[in-house]
Amino acid sequence: MNGPKIAAVRCRAAVLAPLCALVWGVAHCVAATAANPHEPPSDAEAQRRQIEANHDAWRKACATRFVVSSCMDQALVERRRELAALAAQQAALDDGERRRRAQARQARIEAKETRRAAAERERSAAPWIPMQDGRPVGARPRRAEAASAP
Repeated sequence: MNGPKIAAVRCRAAVLAPLCALVWGVAHCVAATAANPHEPPSDAEAQRRQIEANHDAWRKACATRFVVSSCMDQALVERRRELAALAAQQAALDDGERRRRAQARQARIEAKETRRAAAERERSAAPWIPMQDGRPVGARPRRAEAASAP
């Protein structure tokens, strides 16, 4: 007499356990993102794997229901929504990184331009001395050259 009741309770528990885990996982992900939306995710691939695991659990839970197609559709919509949010977050992080690299590159270019301008000013400020054979014209020969001269 208690056999059918126990089987029904076990069946409900088998259906509700994955759904509860799924709801807890989604709530945990949403709470983590809502806590600090400006903080970069520790690992985008880990978040993607978690979304896929949640989706798989949801699909398995849907397979035990009487109306499977609407449950599967809802699971797919939820998966797409979560992946779109993750993609938008990753795009924002990539954009910030791209801007940071562009600013660093611009700073390097400006520093190089400043060094070049300073060297040009230094060259233009120095007096012009006519050179011949790597020495100023009219300079005395070096000691080694004077000793080897006939």
